[in-house]
Amino acid sequence: MAHEALPTPAVRHLRCAEQNRGPGLSGTLAVVPCSSAFNHLRPGSRPFTSSALRGRNVVAHTLSTLAGCPSVTDINVLTDERSRGEIEECLTGSLIGTRVLLLPTVPPGTEVRSLLAHSAHLAAEQGCTNVLVHRLTHALTSARLIGSVAEALESDNDVVVPAIPVVDSIKVVRDDGTGLISDAVDRDLVRTLQSPWGFSVEALRLVEDLPPVRTDGPWSGATSVRQSFVALAHGIAKHMGREVTVLPGEMQAIPMISLVDMIRAEIFHEGSAAFRKL
Repeated sequence: MAHEALPTPAVRHLRCAEQNRGPGLSGTLAVVPCSSAFNHLRPGSRPFTSSALRGRNVVAHTLSTLAGCPSVTDINVLTDERSRGEIEECLTGSLIGTRVLLLPTVPPGTEVRSLLAHSAHLAAEQGCTNVLVHRLTHALTSARLIGSVAEALESDNDVVVPAIPVVDSIKVVRDDGTGLISDAVDRDLVRTLQSPWGFSVEALRLVEDLPPVRTDGPWSGATSVRQSFVALAHGIAKHMGREVTVLPGEMQAIPMISLVDMIRAEIFHEGSAAFRKL
């Protein structure tokens, strides 16, 4: 598949904190998908890149955190034409030099496979051995957590994801239209997955060999993208004879799918900042 890059001078590249890399760390590429297929708020179809978080565009907030993480040596932002202008406005100050690439339009249901294959190609081009796929819906993920995922990859893990325990009671509702509860789920075994997802480049090279991921079930839009991430990540790990490594996440990195989620994430973030000052 051909991958089109934005013309110069829109194509810019950032190598961040390379001089601070630990002696055992290899190159780690952070890939931030900003196309409309990956980032929307519900309800409605307003691009996530238009949203403000703590008074800042979510893209600027995400890139600033990545740029301040010594474990990340390269950052690529993948965007479509719809969000391109807003992305370029974020590349100011310390972010000048970030590479912006155009993510080609792909058929619905293949977005994640295309993203992971493209990320493997970019990492190989830039001499990186690991990839962090960081979604804007987790814009408040801390540099500490991002670094933990990168370090886990360096510790011989091929697929890594942070997650937090589920505290709410979960029930299974019958799909026959009655709305009746058919079962309860043991929440001790359930986790809310966060971002970034970490992959070794060796693992990502296997994605095109995996069978197609079905997305014609009861999911649609952003939900099918999340399901595809999980299915492909497990498929890659299984193909390598390994398992997905789950790291402890953080409350402020909860997925922001709705405006209520954004408000809640800001509360968690401010609370954790106040706690650190005590």
